[in-house]
Amino acid sequence: MAKKDKASLIQDITNRYRVTAREARDIVTSVTTLGKAVVTPGSRYGSTAKNKGATIVKTAGDIAKQAGETYTAAKKGKSGTSAIQLKTMRRGASGLPSDVEYKTGSKRKPGSKK
Repeated sequence: MAKKDKASLIQDITNRYRVTAREARDIVTSVTTLGKAVVTPGSRYGSTAKNKGATIVKTAGDIAKQAGETYTAAKKGKSGTSAIQLKTMRRGASGLPSDVEYKTGSKRKPGSKK
């Protein structure tokens, strides 16, 4: 192998590892979001369309989706979508969320560091 070929191979391995690690972190984000959705009272959701039940169902499906994207990233080096996140829109006087809503995942652009 020429030096250029070795450098290219090392760069390819590094890129695939980076993409796979990012997708694996999305699994953790999805699980955390599901936990938050389960423990947050249903009255805290500001949107009727993105209510507690919808958030739990959507997030449970997102965990499986993120696991599949991690497999694809490891096998092919392709990036997927970001995980769904439960965002606190407003906090009450006690510091607990008084309004929450989930933010859907978005497709990552190739080469994106986010």
